[in-house]
Amino acid sequence: MRRQKEDLKGQRALVTGASSGIGLAVAERLLARGCFVVGASRHEGNFAKLRAAYPDRTDYVVADLSRMEDVTRLIEAPACQEVNLLVANAGFGCFGDYRNERIDEREIQMVQVNCLATQRLIKAYLRRFDKTGGRILVTASAAAFGAAPYMAAYYATKAYIYRLCLGYQREMKIAHSRAELSLLCPGPVATGFEKAGDLKFQFKPMDVGRVADYALKKWFKNKAVIVPGFAYRLLRIGAKIAPDSLITKVTKKAAV
Repeated sequence: MRRQKEDLKGQRALVTGASSGIGLAVAERLLARGCFVVGASRHEGNFAKLRAAYPDRTDYVVADLSRMEDVTRLIEAPACQEVNLLVANAGFGCFGDYRNERIDEREIQMVQVNCLATQRLIKAYLRRFDKTGGRILVTASAAAFGAAPYMAAYYATKAYIYRLCLGYQREMKIAHSRAELSLLCPGPVATGFEKAGDLKFQFKPMDVGRVADYALKKWFKNKAVIVPGFAYRLLRIGAKIAPDSLITKVTKKAAV
Protein backbone atom coordinates (compact mmCIF):
# COMPACT_ATOMS: atom_id res chain seq x y z
CA MET A 1 0.00 0.00 0.00
CA ARG A 2 1.30 3.46 -0.88
CA ARG A 3 1.87 5.91 1.90
CA GLN A 4 -0.47 8.88 2.30
CA LYS A 5 2.40 11.28 1.62
CA GLU A 6 2.93 9.76 -1.81
CA ASP A 7 -0.80 9.49 -2.52
CA LEU A 8 -1.33 13.25 -2.14
CA LYS A 9 1.27 14.35 -4.65
CA GLY A 10 -0.50 15.95 -7.59
CA GLN A 11 -3.78 16.32 -5.70
CA ARG A 12 -5.44 19.68 -5.09
CA ALA A 13 -7.40 20.66 -1.97
CA LEU A 14 -9.68 23.54 -1.05
CA VAL A 15 -9.66 24.28 2.69
CA THR A 16 -12.16 26.79 4.06
CA GLY A 17 -11.41 28.49 7.36
CA ALA A 18 -7.74 28.00 6.49
CA SER A 19 -6.41 31.06 8.34
CA SER A 20 -6.27 29.39 11.77
CA GLY A 21 -7.31 26.44 13.91
CA ILE A 22 -8.23 23.08 12.44
CA GLY A 23 -8.30 24.43 8.88
CA LEU A 24 -4.75 25.74 9.13
CA ALA A 25 -3.48 22.53 10.78
CA VAL A 26 -5.07 20.36 8.09
CA ALA A 27 -3.74 22.60 5.31
CA GLU A 28 -0.24 22.37 6.77
CA ARG A 29 -0.37 18.58 6.84
CA LEU A 30 -1.76 18.30 3.32
CA LEU A 31 1.08 20.48 2.05
CA ALA A 32 3.65 18.38 3.90
CA ARG A 33 2.31 15.34 2.03
CA GLY A 34 2.72 16.92 -1.39
CA CYS A 35 -0.77 18.36 -1.97
CA PHE A 36 -1.53 21.71 -3.61
CA VAL A 37 -3.75 23.68 -1.20
CA VAL A 38 -6.13 26.55 -1.90
CA GLY A 39 -6.99 28.35 1.33
CA ALA A 40 -10.18 30.37 1.78
CA SER A 41 -11.23 32.68 4.60
CA ARG A 42 -12.14 36.31 5.29
CA HIS A 43 -8.54 37.16 6.19
CA GLU A 44 -5.45 35.20 5.21
CA GLY A 45 -4.11 35.15 8.77
CA ASN A 46 -1.54 32.45 9.43
CA PHE A 47 -2.15 30.84 6.05
CA ALA A 48 0.26 33.51 4.78
CA LYS A 49 3.07 31.59 6.49
CA LEU A 50 2.18 28.47 4.51
CA ARG A 51 2.18 30.48 1.28
CA ALA A 52 5.65 31.73 2.12
CA ALA A 53 6.86 28.19 2.86
CA TYR A 54 5.14 26.57 -0.15
CA PRO A 55 4.89 29.33 -2.81
CA ASP A 56 4.48 26.86 -5.69
CA ARG A 57 1.79 24.74 -4.04
CA THR A 58 -0.57 27.25 -2.44
CA ASP A 59 -3.23 29.70 -3.53
CA TYR A 60 -5.69 31.80 -1.58
CA VAL A 61 -9.20 33.14 -2.15
CA VAL A 62 -10.68 35.87 0.04
CA ALA A 63 -14.22 34.80 0.94
CA ASP A 64 -16.68 35.82 3.66
CA LEU A 65 -18.90 32.75 3.79
CA SER A 66 -21.65 34.61 5.62
CA ARG A 67 -22.26 36.26 2.22
CA MET A 68 -23.83 33.90 -0.29
CA GLU A 69 -22.31 35.84 -3.19
CA ASP A 70 -18.87 35.04 -1.76
CA VAL A 71 -19.79 31.36 -1.54
CA THR A 72 -20.73 31.39 -5.22
CA ARG A 73 -17.55 33.26 -6.12
CA LEU A 74 -15.46 30.73 -4.23
CA ILE A 75 -17.09 27.76 -5.96
CA GLU A 76 -16.57 29.39 -9.34
CA ALA A 77 -13.03 30.69 -8.66
CA PRO A 78 -10.45 29.49 -11.23
CA ALA A 79 -8.21 28.26 -8.39
CA CYS A 80 -10.98 25.89 -7.23
CA GLN A 81 -11.89 24.25 -10.52
CA GLU A 82 -9.48 21.31 -10.38
CA VAL A 83 -9.94 20.57 -6.69
CA ASN A 84 -10.41 16.91 -5.79
CA LEU A 85 -10.25 17.34 -2.00
CA LEU A 86 -12.57 19.65 -0.06
CA VAL A 87 -12.15 20.45 3.62
CA ALA A 88 -15.32 22.36 4.55
CA ASN A 89 -14.07 23.67 7.84
CA ALA A 90 -15.23 27.31 8.13
CA GLY A 91 -17.47 27.98 11.10
CA PHE A 92 -17.75 29.74 14.44
CA GLY A 93 -19.82 29.85 17.60
CA CYS A 94 -21.27 32.39 19.98
CA PHE A 95 -22.33 32.31 23.63
CA GLY A 96 -25.31 33.87 25.40
CA ASP A 97 -28.87 33.11 26.43
CA TYR A 98 -32.06 33.92 24.52
CA ARG A 99 -32.48 37.24 26.36
CA ASN A 100 -29.22 38.60 24.96
CA GLU A 101 -30.24 40.72 21.97
CA ARG A 102 -26.62 41.66 21.26
CA ILE A 103 -25.89 38.23 19.77
CA ASP A 104 -28.93 38.06 17.48
CA GLU A 105 -27.13 39.29 14.35
CA ARG A 106 -24.08 37.19 15.19
CA GLU A 107 -26.26 34.09 15.42
CA ILE A 108 -27.76 34.81 12.01
CA GLN A 109 -24.26 35.06 10.52
CA MET A 110 -23.35 31.82 12.29
CA VAL A 111 -26.28 29.98 10.70
CA GLN A 112 -25.29 31.35 7.30
CA VAL A 113 -21.69 30.14 7.64
CA ASN A 114 -22.13 26.91 9.61
CA CYS A 115 -25.22 25.71 7.73
CA LEU A 116 -26.04 27.46 4.48
CA ALA A 117 -22.54 28.08 3.13
CA THR A 118 -21.36 24.63 4.19
CA GLN A 119 -24.35 22.98 2.55
CA ARG A 120 -23.78 24.85 -0.72
CA LEU A 121 -20.12 23.88 -0.78
CA ILE A 122 -20.83 20.23 -0.02
CA LYS A 123 -23.47 19.94 -2.73
CA ALA A 124 -21.39 21.76 -5.33
CA TYR A 125 -18.41 19.49 -4.82
CA LEU A 126 -20.43 16.30 -4.39
CA ARG A 127 -21.83 16.93 -7.85
CA ARG A 128 -18.35 17.49 -9.26
CA PHE A 129 -16.92 14.43 -7.52
CA ASP A 130 -19.90 12.17 -8.19
CA LYS A 131 -18.38 10.75 -11.38
CA THR A 132 -14.78 11.94 -11.29
CA GLY A 133 -14.07 10.94 -7.69
CA GLY A 134 -12.96 13.13 -4.81
CA ARG A 135 -13.08 13.42 -1.05
CA ILE A 136 -14.91 15.83 1.25
CA LEU A 137 -14.19 16.35 4.93
CA VAL A 138 -16.77 18.43 6.81
CA THR A 139 -15.96 19.84 10.23
CA ALA A 140 -19.01 19.42 12.43
CA SER A 141 -18.55 18.98 16.19
CA ALA A 142 -19.32 16.71 19.10
CA ALA A 143 -21.90 19.44 19.77
CA ALA A 144 -23.94 17.74 17.03
CA PHE A 145 -24.72 14.91 19.44
CA GLY A 146 -26.83 17.02 21.81
CA ALA A 147 -28.21 20.41 22.79
CA ALA A 148 -26.83 23.01 25.16
CA PRO A 149 -28.08 26.07 27.02
CA TYR A 150 -26.28 29.33 26.21
CA MET A 151 -24.90 27.82 22.98
CA ALA A 152 -28.23 26.55 21.70
CA ALA A 153 -27.90 28.02 18.22
CA TYR A 154 -24.33 26.78 17.76
CA TYR A 155 -25.20 23.22 18.80
CA ALA A 156 -28.19 23.36 16.48
CA THR A 157 -26.04 24.39 13.50
CA LYS A 158 -23.72 21.46 14.09
CA ALA A 159 -26.63 19.04 14.46
CA TYR A 160 -27.99 20.38 11.17
CA ILE A 161 -24.80 19.75 9.23
CA TYR A 162 -24.29 16.38 10.93
CA ARG A 163 -27.74 15.10 9.96
CA LEU A 164 -27.44 16.64 6.51
CA CYS A 165 -24.23 14.75 5.78
CA LEU A 166 -25.57 11.45 7.15
CA GLY A 167 -28.43 11.80 4.70
CA TYR A 168 -26.09 12.61 1.83
CA GLN A 169 -23.93 9.59 2.67
CA ARG A 170 -26.93 7.31 2.20
CA GLU A 171 -27.90 9.05 -1.05
CA MET A 172 -24.34 8.60 -2.32
CA LYS A 173 -24.45 4.86 -1.67
CA ILE A 174 -27.75 4.53 -3.51
CA ALA A 175 -26.37 6.57 -6.44
CA HIS A 176 -23.07 4.61 -6.49
CA SER A 177 -21.23 7.90 -6.22
CA ARG A 178 -17.46 7.91 -6.59
CA ALA A 179 -17.24 10.71 -4.05
CA GLU A 180 -16.35 10.12 -0.39
CA LEU A 181 -17.87 12.23 2.40
CA SER A 182 -16.62 12.22 5.99
CA LEU A 183 -17.73 14.16 9.07
CA LEU A 184 -15.24 15.38 11.67
CA CYS A 185 -16.81 15.75 15.13
CA PRO A 186 -14.23 16.89 17.69
CA GLY A 187 -14.89 18.13 21.19
CA PRO A 188 -13.29 21.40 22.35
CA VAL A 189 -10.06 22.10 20.46
CA ALA A 190 -7.33 24.57 21.36
CA THR A 191 -7.91 27.13 18.60
CA GLY A 192 -9.20 30.70 18.46
CA PHE A 193 -12.77 29.43 18.88
CA GLU A 194 -13.06 30.55 22.52
CA LYS A 195 -11.98 34.13 21.80
CA ALA A 196 -14.16 34.41 18.70
CA GLY A 197 -17.19 33.02 20.54
CA ASP A 198 -16.62 35.08 23.71
CA LEU A 199 -16.57 31.98 25.90
CA LYS A 200 -14.27 29.73 27.88
CA PHE A 201 -14.21 25.93 27.72
CA GLN A 202 -14.64 24.19 31.06
CA PHE A 203 -13.11 20.96 29.73
CA LYS A 204 -9.48 20.71 28.64
CA PRO A 205 -9.37 21.32 24.87
CA MET A 206 -7.65 18.86 22.56
CA ASP A 207 -4.45 19.76 20.75
CA VAL A 208 -5.29 21.02 17.26
CA GLY A 209 -2.38 19.15 15.67
CA ARG A 210 -3.49 15.83 17.12
CA VAL A 211 -7.03 16.44 15.93
CA ALA A 212 -5.78 17.24 12.41
CA ASP A 213 -3.56 14.13 12.32
CA TYR A 214 -6.39 11.88 13.48
CA ALA A 215 -8.84 13.47 11.07
CA LEU A 216 -6.61 12.93 8.05
CA LYS A 217 -5.79 9.37 9.05
CA LYS A 218 -9.47 8.43 9.25
CA TRP A 219 -10.52 10.57 6.27
CA PHE A 220 -8.25 8.66 3.91
CA LYS A 221 -9.66 5.43 5.28
CA ASN A 222 -13.15 6.64 4.28
CA LYS A 223 -14.43 6.79 7.86
CA ALA A 224 -17.97 8.19 7.72
CA VAL A 225 -17.95 9.90 11.15
CA ILE A 226 -14.61 10.82 12.71
CA VAL A 227 -14.64 11.50 16.46
CA PRO A 228 -11.21 12.27 17.98
CA GLY A 229 -10.84 11.26 21.61
CA PHE A 230 -12.19 8.15 23.34
CA ALA A 231 -14.32 10.21 25.74
CA TYR A 232 -16.17 11.87 22.86
CA ARG A 233 -16.75 8.57 21.13
CA LEU A 234 -18.42 7.41 24.35
CA LEU A 235 -20.37 10.67 24.41
CA ARG A 236 -21.73 9.93 20.96
CA ILE A 237 -23.02 6.57 22.15
CA GLY A 238 -24.39 7.99 25.39
CA ALA A 239 -26.21 10.81 23.63
CA LYS A 240 -28.29 8.23 21.76
CA ILE A 241 -29.70 6.70 24.93
CA ALA A 242 -29.60 9.51 27.53
CA PRO A 243 -32.70 11.71 28.02
CA ASP A 244 -32.45 15.20 26.56
CA SER A 245 -32.91 16.78 29.98
CA LEU A 246 -29.77 15.03 31.23
CA ILE A 247 -27.75 16.06 28.16
CA THR A 248 -28.58 19.74 28.64
CA LYS A 249 -27.59 19.52 32.30
CA VAL A 250 -24.19 18.15 31.29
CA THR A 251 -23.61 20.56 28.41
CA LYS A 252 -24.53 23.53 30.62
CA LYS A 253 -21.10 23.02 32.19
CA ALA A 254 -19.22 22.84 28.87
CA ALA A 255 -18.51 26.57 28.57
CA VAL A 256 -18.96 29.86 30.41
